[in-house]
Amino acid sequence: MQRLKEKMAGRPFVMLGVDSGESAADLDGFLEKVQVDFAILFDPDGAATRRWKVYALPTSFLVDPQGRVRHVITGPKEWDGQEALSLIESLLEGNR
Repeated sequence: MQRLKEKMAGRPFVMLGVDSGESAADLDGFLEKVQVDFAILFDPDGAATRRWKVYALPTSFLVDPQGRVRHVITGPKEWDGQEALSLIESLLEGNR
């Protein structure tokens, strides 16, 4: 996700991570090992995860500027790979 954010620098793109169902100590430990410079929503009780109807982790949402969910991916994804970049580019082109 961090590599994708870096590749999308200067584009109309925002990355938001969600940490669901873990303690603050677990999240802090993860962030000590994995450096990211995007916001992470801390969701220790899973309330946000339930509101978004997430049933498997990881789940990723691509949301357009109007707040509409345009694409949902369940499971791990190589976000800076060509397939994901092509999908994101097509969504960005459709929002112009």
